[in-house]
Amino acid sequence: MKVNSIRRVTNDHRHNAFTGACWFKEDLYVGYRQADDHDGPDGRVIIVRSRDEGVTWDTVAVLRGDADTRDAALHTDGERLYATSIIHYGDERDGSGVSFTTDGDHWSAFQPVSGADGYVLWRPVFFKGRNYCAGYDRNRETGFGVHWFESDDAMGWTRKGEVHVSDKDHPNECFLEILPDGSATMLMRCEKSPKHPYLCRSHYPFESWKMERLTDILLTGPALWTADDKTYIGGRWHPDGPKQFDEGGYSAHTAIFRVHEGKTAMQCVLPSGPHPDHSYMGVARRPDDPRRFSISFYGNAIAPADPALDPWLSPDVFVADVVCGNI
Repeated sequence: MKVNSIRRVTNDHRHNAFTGACWFKEDLYVGYRQADDHDGPDGRVIIVRSRDEGVTWDTVAVLRGDADTRDAALHTDGERLYATSIIHYGDERDGSGVSFTTDGDHWSAFQPVSGADGYVLWRPVFFKGRNYCAGYDRNRETGFGVHWFESDDAMGWTRKGEVHVSDKDHPNECFLEILPDGSATMLMRCEKSPKHPYLCRSHYPFESWKMERLTDILLTGPALWTADDKTYIGGRWHPDGPKQFDEGGYSAHTAIFRVHEGKTAMQCVLPSGPHPDHSYMGVARRPDDPRRFSISFYGNAIAPADPALDPWLSPDVFVADVVCGNI
């Protein structure tokens, strides 16, 4: 793979994090959560647009539910651009909300989705007339699990079944990709140690999934994409493995790997910073080149200009121009 450029999107001394990216009607859009800190109740989603391939940016929307609003996921059906985000109420109670636009300038009111109460819809995907998404819950009474949802309009959703429910793994965030031939690949985060993610595969109509544990890597904030039949994954990589959590270590990098036959091979490490509050990639395939991707992420690699500000608490959003596959 090749990294053509990395550009900084934000520089406002706020906590900017949890990104999403999408090309829509020839422009690049990035969404992210802006707040005072990583977990505060004041989170809101900012949507910015670039008309010059990521060089300059304008804010086009600010979205806010009735609680902390975070994890901006962007996807399009060709006519609409959707922004689906978590509404975090605390006490392990979450929901999802959505806004959409047809022109990039005028956005619908941000409102809770229907049919998925208590679930987090993490990064929906559009395929052949329908929207698909893996949603997770964190209800200790019904069990931690990932479920499959479908929708005609990305606003009203129907739960179709379970993908993986496990009190042993505590699966949650899933980054889904569906290719034009109907093949689906998904990277599933697991919250419980040893925290190795699952690589999941299915095919239209997505009624069953084959799951493979990637036991040689500990990766959170998962991302996944395909180029020339090669599978790439990215996120917050913990090179010390479970020791990172069991012994309170802080070693972590925003990294990209290629997966082949159940093994991972590092491709690159993106600017991360001295603190493990980073990653959460958005992945937008270029409409003019299927091997080229605009990848958003966040990190504290550049300290704020104000020396009174803690760089650990003021990460910024970046966008990398990346070429993958047979190059």
